[in-house]
Amino acid sequence: MSPSALRLVGIDAYYGPAQALFGLDLEVPTGSVTVLLGRNGAGKSTTMKAIMGLVALGQGEIEVGGESITGWPAYRVNRVGVGYVPEERRVFAGLSVMENLLVGMHDPDVPSQARWTHERVFDLFPPLAALRDRLAGQLSGGEQQMLTIARTLMGNPGIILLDEPSEGLAPVIVQQIVTTVKTLSAQGMTVLLSEQNVRFAAQVADRAVVIERGKALLAGSMTEISNDERVRDAYLTP
Repeated sequence: MSPSALRLVGIDAYYGPAQALFGLDLEVPTGSVTVLLGRNGAGKSTTMKAIMGLVALGQGEIEVGGESITGWPAYRVNRVGVGYVPEERRVFAGLSVMENLLVGMHDPDVPSQARWTHERVFDLFPPLAALRDRLAGQLSGGEQQMLTIARTLMGNPGIILLDEPSEGLAPVIVQQIVTTVKTLSAQGMTVLLSEQNVRFAAQVADRAVVIERGKALLAGSMTEISNDERVRDAYLTP
Protein backbone atom coordinates (compact mmCIF):
# COMPACT_ATOMS: atom_id res chain seq x y z
CA MET A 1 0.00 0.00 0.00
CA SER A 2 1.20 3.50 -0.82
CA PRO A 3 2.19 5.84 2.02
CA SER A 4 -0.76 7.71 3.47
CA ALA A 5 -1.52 11.12 2.02
CA LEU A 6 -4.08 11.62 4.78
CA ARG A 7 -4.38 9.94 8.17
CA LEU A 8 -6.86 10.31 11.02
CA VAL A 9 -6.19 8.58 14.33
CA GLY A 10 -8.77 8.37 17.12
CA ILE A 11 -10.65 11.53 16.11
CA ASP A 12 -13.50 12.82 18.26
CA ALA A 13 -15.53 15.68 16.76
CA TYR A 14 -18.32 17.83 18.16
CA TYR A 15 -21.10 20.18 17.18
CA GLY A 16 -21.38 22.16 20.37
CA PRO A 17 -22.00 19.64 23.17
CA ALA A 18 -23.10 16.91 20.71
CA GLN A 19 -20.41 14.39 19.77
CA ALA A 20 -20.48 13.32 16.11
CA LEU A 21 -17.27 11.29 15.65
CA PHE A 22 -16.06 8.71 18.16
CA GLY A 23 -12.41 7.69 17.90
CA LEU A 24 -12.51 7.59 14.11
CA ASP A 25 -9.50 6.10 12.30
CA LEU A 26 -8.92 6.64 8.59
CA GLU A 27 -6.05 6.04 6.16
CA VAL A 28 -6.11 7.48 2.63
CA PRO A 29 -3.19 6.14 0.57
CA THR A 30 -1.41 8.54 -1.76
CA GLY A 31 -2.93 8.47 -5.25
CA SER A 32 -5.97 6.45 -4.20
CA VAL A 33 -9.67 7.15 -4.57
CA THR A 34 -11.14 6.33 -1.17
CA VAL A 35 -14.86 6.57 -0.46
CA LEU A 36 -16.63 6.99 2.87
CA LEU A 37 -19.85 5.00 2.72
CA GLY A 38 -22.76 5.09 5.10
CA ARG A 39 -26.29 6.24 5.66
CA ASN A 40 -27.28 9.87 5.99
CA GLY A 41 -26.08 11.13 9.38
CA ALA A 42 -23.44 8.42 9.79
CA GLY A 43 -20.59 10.94 10.06
CA LYS A 44 -19.25 11.13 6.51
CA SER A 45 -19.59 14.88 6.07
CA THR A 46 -18.38 15.48 9.61
CA THR A 47 -15.21 13.57 8.79
CA MET A 48 -14.58 15.94 5.87
CA LYS A 49 -15.24 18.97 8.08
CA ALA A 50 -12.93 17.60 10.77
CA ILE A 51 -10.10 17.35 8.24
CA MET A 52 -10.75 20.93 7.14
CA GLY A 53 -10.89 22.33 10.67
CA LEU A 54 -14.57 23.21 10.44
CA VAL A 55 -15.78 21.33 13.53
CA ALA A 56 -14.48 21.23 17.08
CA LEU A 57 -12.13 18.34 17.84
CA GLY A 58 -11.52 16.49 21.07
CA GLN A 59 -8.78 13.90 21.16
CA GLY A 60 -7.07 12.45 18.12
CA GLU A 61 -4.62 13.42 15.39
CA ILE A 62 -4.96 14.40 11.72
CA GLU A 63 -1.94 14.22 9.41
CA VAL A 64 -1.34 15.28 5.81
CA GLY A 65 1.77 13.73 4.30
CA GLY A 66 2.98 12.83 7.78
CA GLU A 67 2.58 16.39 9.12
CA SER A 68 0.08 17.08 11.89
CA ILE A 69 -2.66 19.54 10.93
CA THR A 70 -4.78 18.87 14.02
CA GLY A 71 -6.72 21.95 15.01
CA TRP A 72 -5.59 24.03 12.03
CA PRO A 73 -8.09 26.49 10.52
CA ALA A 74 -9.42 25.74 7.05
CA TYR A 75 -7.21 28.26 5.21
CA ARG A 76 -4.06 26.61 6.60
CA VAL A 77 -5.30 23.13 5.68
CA ASN A 78 -5.98 24.39 2.16
CA ARG A 79 -2.48 25.88 1.94
CA VAL A 80 -0.88 22.47 2.51
CA GLY A 81 -2.71 21.11 -0.51
CA VAL A 82 -6.14 19.93 0.65
CA GLY A 83 -9.07 21.09 -1.50
CA TYR A 84 -12.65 20.77 -0.28
CA VAL A 85 -15.87 20.58 -2.30
CA PRO A 86 -18.71 20.80 0.22
CA GLU A 87 -22.06 19.11 -0.22
CA GLU A 88 -23.80 22.51 -0.47
CA ARG A 89 -21.59 23.58 -3.46
CA ARG A 90 -21.49 27.24 -2.33
CA VAL A 91 -20.71 29.07 -5.54
CA PHE A 92 -20.42 32.85 -5.47
CA ALA A 93 -23.82 33.50 -7.05
CA GLY A 94 -23.16 37.14 -7.96
CA LEU A 95 -19.89 36.38 -9.74
CA SER A 96 -19.43 34.92 -13.19
CA VAL A 97 -18.04 31.45 -13.82
CA MET A 98 -14.67 32.94 -14.71
CA GLU A 99 -14.66 35.16 -11.62
CA ASN A 100 -15.43 32.14 -9.42
CA LEU A 101 -12.41 30.38 -10.91
CA LEU A 102 -10.17 33.38 -10.28
CA VAL A 103 -11.32 33.53 -6.65
CA GLY A 104 -10.13 29.94 -6.19
CA MET A 105 -6.76 30.47 -7.85
CA HIS A 106 -3.68 29.79 -5.74
CA ASP A 107 -0.17 29.13 -6.96
CA PRO A 108 1.65 26.82 -4.57
CA ASP A 109 5.12 25.50 -5.24
CA VAL A 110 4.18 23.09 -8.04
CA PRO A 111 5.71 22.80 -11.52
CA SER A 112 4.07 25.16 -14.01
CA GLN A 113 3.04 22.28 -16.27
CA ALA A 114 1.12 20.69 -13.38
CA ARG A 115 -0.79 23.82 -12.37
CA TRP A 116 -4.50 24.16 -12.96
CA THR A 117 -5.55 27.04 -15.19
CA HIS A 118 -8.97 28.07 -16.47
CA GLU A 119 -8.09 26.50 -19.83
CA ARG A 120 -7.31 23.21 -18.13
CA VAL A 121 -10.51 23.14 -16.08
CA PHE A 122 -12.51 24.02 -19.20
CA ASP A 123 -10.94 20.96 -20.85
CA LEU A 124 -12.11 18.90 -17.86
CA PHE A 125 -15.58 20.49 -17.85
CA PRO A 126 -16.38 21.57 -21.45
CA PRO A 127 -19.88 22.90 -20.56
CA LEU A 128 -18.29 25.57 -18.35
CA ALA A 129 -16.29 27.03 -21.22
CA ALA A 130 -19.47 28.20 -22.96
CA LEU A 131 -20.78 29.61 -19.66
CA ARG A 132 -17.66 31.50 -18.58
CA ASP A 133 -19.45 34.88 -18.52
CA ARG A 134 -22.68 33.66 -16.91
CA LEU A 135 -23.43 34.43 -13.26
CA ALA A 136 -22.93 31.35 -11.11
CA GLY A 137 -26.35 31.87 -9.51
CA GLN A 138 -27.95 31.31 -12.91
CA LEU A 139 -26.37 27.88 -13.42
CA SER A 140 -28.17 24.57 -12.97
CA GLY A 141 -27.32 22.37 -10.01
CA GLY A 142 -25.09 20.18 -12.15
CA GLU A 143 -23.29 23.16 -13.63
CA GLN A 144 -22.74 24.57 -10.15
CA GLN A 145 -21.27 21.24 -9.04
CA MET A 146 -18.84 21.29 -11.95
CA LEU A 147 -17.92 24.90 -11.15
CA THR A 148 -17.30 24.15 -7.47
CA ILE A 149 -14.95 21.31 -8.34
CA ALA A 150 -13.24 23.45 -10.99
CA ARG A 151 -12.80 26.35 -8.55
CA THR A 152 -11.26 23.98 -5.99
CA LEU A 153 -8.84 22.63 -8.59
CA MET A 154 -7.68 26.18 -9.32
CA GLY A 155 -6.07 26.06 -5.87
CA ASN A 156 -3.82 23.23 -7.13
CA PRO A 157 -4.53 20.72 -4.34
CA GLY A 158 -2.78 17.40 -4.01
CA ILE A 159 -5.74 15.97 -2.10
CA ILE A 160 -9.36 16.75 -2.91
CA LEU A 161 -12.33 16.05 -0.65
CA LEU A 162 -15.65 15.58 -2.47
CA ASP A 163 -18.69 15.55 -0.19
CA GLU A 164 -21.66 13.74 -1.76
CA PRO A 165 -20.70 14.80 -5.31
CA SER A 166 -23.53 12.88 -7.04
CA GLU A 167 -26.38 13.98 -4.77
CA GLY A 168 -29.38 15.46 -6.57
CA LEU A 169 -27.76 15.44 -10.01
CA ALA A 170 -29.18 14.20 -13.30
CA PRO A 171 -27.66 10.92 -14.56
CA VAL A 172 -25.76 12.65 -17.38
CA ILE A 173 -24.07 14.98 -14.87
CA VAL A 174 -23.30 12.06 -12.54
CA GLN A 175 -21.44 10.40 -15.41
CA GLN A 176 -19.53 13.63 -15.98
CA ILE A 177 -18.46 13.54 -12.31
CA VAL A 178 -17.44 9.87 -12.71
CA THR A 179 -15.25 10.84 -15.65
CA THR A 180 -13.81 13.75 -13.65
CA VAL A 181 -12.84 11.61 -10.66
CA LYS A 182 -11.24 9.01 -12.93
CA THR A 183 -9.29 11.72 -14.73
CA LEU A 184 -8.03 13.26 -11.50
CA SER A 185 -6.99 9.82 -10.22
CA ALA A 186 -5.16 9.04 -13.46
CA GLN A 187 -3.24 12.30 -13.02
CA GLY A 188 -2.07 11.18 -9.58
CA MET A 189 -4.38 13.18 -7.34
CA THR A 190 -5.51 11.67 -4.03
CA VAL A 191 -9.32 11.71 -3.73
CA LEU A 192 -11.48 11.22 -0.66
CA LEU A 193 -15.20 11.28 -1.33
CA SER A 194 -18.29 10.61 0.74
CA GLU A 195 -21.27 8.89 -0.83
CA GLN A 196 -24.56 7.16 -0.16
CA ASN A 197 -24.75 6.10 -3.82
CA VAL A 198 -22.86 2.79 -3.84
CA ARG A 199 -23.31 2.41 -7.60
CA PHE A 200 -21.56 5.73 -8.21
CA ALA A 201 -18.81 4.92 -5.71
CA ALA A 202 -18.16 1.54 -7.31
CA GLN A 203 -17.35 3.25 -10.62
CA VAL A 204 -14.59 5.44 -9.21
CA ALA A 205 -13.22 4.20 -5.88
CA ASP A 206 -10.32 1.85 -5.13
CA ARG A 207 -11.03 1.62 -1.41
CA ALA A 208 -14.06 2.01 0.82
CA VAL A 209 -14.53 2.80 4.48
CA VAL A 210 -17.95 2.17 6.03
CA ILE A 211 -18.91 4.72 8.69
CA GLU A 212 -21.76 4.22 11.13
CA ARG A 213 -22.63 6.40 14.13
CA GLY A 214 -19.39 8.33 13.90
CA LYS A 215 -17.09 5.31 13.80
CA ALA A 216 -15.20 3.61 10.97
CA LEU A 217 -16.50 0.05 11.10
CA LEU A 218 -15.06 -1.60 8.00
CA ALA A 219 -12.38 -0.86 5.44
CA GLY A 220 -11.34 -2.73 2.33
CA SER A 221 -11.32 -2.68 -1.42
CA MET A 222 -14.35 -1.15 -3.09
CA THR A 223 -15.10 -4.50 -4.73
CA GLU A 224 -15.11 -6.35 -1.41
CA ILE A 225 -17.35 -3.82 0.32
CA SER A 226 -19.86 -3.34 -2.51
CA ASN A 227 -20.23 -7.09 -3.11
CA ASP A 228 -20.84 -7.96 0.55
CA GLU A 229 -24.62 -8.28 0.91
CA ARG A 230 -24.42 -8.20 4.72
CA VAL A 231 -22.59 -4.87 4.61
CA ARG A 232 -25.03 -3.41 2.09
CA ASP A 233 -28.06 -4.50 4.06
CA ALA A 234 -26.72 -3.40 7.44
CA TYR A 235 -25.07 -0.10 6.62
CA LEU A 236 -25.65 1.11 3.08
CA THR A 237 -29.38 0.80 2.44
CA PRO A 238 -31.96 3.42 3.47
